[in-house]
Amino acid sequence: MKTTLLSSFLISSFLCINAQANSGLELKELFYLTDQQSSIPVDSWLPSFAKNFSRGIAVSGNNLYIPVRGTEELMGQGVYRLNATTGQYISTLPLDDASGKRVITGGDFLINDVVTSEDGAIYVCNMAIDARLNKWVKETEKWMPNKDGKLFKIYKYATPESFPEEFLSFDASAHPTTQGTAKNNILRFGDGITFSGSSQQGRLIAVPENSGLRDRCYEWSVKEGALSSADPQVIFFHNEFEESAIKPGVGKYGRVYTGFEQETYIEKGTQSGDSEIRPRQFKIGKRDSKGWAYAPLCGMVSESNALRNGLGNTAYPFSYGDRKYLACVDYANAVNGSADARGVIIDVTDFDNSFEVFRTPRSLGNQYLNGTDGVAVKINKDGFNVYFLSSKNGIAAYSYVNPNVGIEEISDNRNFGLSIEADRISFSEKIRSVKIYQIQSGMEIASDTDCSGVTVNMKGAFLVRCILSDGHVVNKRVIL
Repeated sequence: MKTTLLSSFLISSFLCINAQANSGLELKELFYLTDQQSSIPVDSWLPSFAKNFSRGIAVSGNNLYIPVRGTEELMGQGVYRLNATTGQYISTLPLDDASGKRVITGGDFLINDVVTSEDGAIYVCNMAIDARLNKWVKETEKWMPNKDGKLFKIYKYATPESFPEEFLSFDASAHPTTQGTAKNNILRFGDGITFSGSSQQGRLIAVPENSGLRDRCYEWSVKEGALSSADPQVIFFHNEFEESAIKPGVGKYGRVYTGFEQETYIEKGTQSGDSEIRPRQFKIGKRDSKGWAYAPLCGMVSESNALRNGLGNTAYPFSYGDRKYLACVDYANAVNGSADARGVIIDVTDFDNSFEVFRTPRSLGNQYLNGTDGVAVKINKDGFNVYFLSSKNGIAAYSYVNPNVGIEEISDNRNFGLSIEADRISFSEKIRSVKIYQIQSGMEIASDTDCSGVTVNMKGAFLVRCILSDGHVVNKRVIL
């Protein structure tokens, strides 16, 4: 009977604490800007909500970057640099070099997306609706000039105070890995790019916005600060499960991010009518004649914690502590597109049992008709900041501060204390036994007998169950 009572108590403790853990993260609003109201001082820049001029977002240090592709009369073109804590306008990154010569030129849109490297470099791309300077003429079997073709370009700013330099100039009709595809297809680049790694060693990734080519992404390697080659590696997404209805392609205006594990990718389908329009993770399969083949992992954001409409095009992966998250922008269905944009964070530590941990209380805008959204995350010493951009140009910034390391009483029958130093939990007296349970999963992760302390080699929230020398049971909640 005594064992049953103890087990019941532990189960109740786990249910109580897990309910708190699963109820979500507590984030503080830093600033916001919607089509209805704003907390940002906008005296030196004025976003227009008439069109989708802002289609990307990136953060590094205390700098938040918003690429703008508006007309000169409304917003101009360039990358706006804001204070990442207050939203205050700082500057617009230059389009010219030190001599005043224009560096950023061409494309159907001069500026369209922005990303940052781990060490703070800024990469900006244009949009080229047809990134082929030549068209293949079947009748003559020759390449002829393409009057509608534009070069897809990526530019680099070493720092926010630097002048831009051309980093990539890409003609899909001129490179071996894309020339065959370019014979029969328009290759539209620039709707979104992502970056993984540092400016000295990293990867630039882009997805062609073409309904027949969304089963792949193109990747350029960066080594010693320069491109290894202007010829990209083509990565094809395959579905190894024949009975599955999951499409192996990327959604409309898709962004592909490197995943949590090595050689994995994450994307978020957006196609209306797709059987699955939720975030999905792909990992490496086998190499075939086409290039690297990837197969979807057996899992995605669960239906019970699903996004309302799934129409956003960003699933930004990040880790904090021992948890893995995806940050997205979610929309409600509306007559004229998708309204009520909300920033969302989903815990995907277990991809098959994911759950929502945060949703912005404030809407980021209505009437989604066209455009892209974005997410940026900055990991801090004591937590993280997350920045959401809706397709309606709404911006919201939130900060999560990790609770201080400490001890919370759950039950006690006498004067018994714990102390924490690094990964060591010490007891105020020698005890008969101790068991440590991870609160999120309920799994036992450490135990000892006849001891004065125990070492826990992981971070998070734990239930410490101590049996004292006189047989009394003490349970304490500990955050490491």
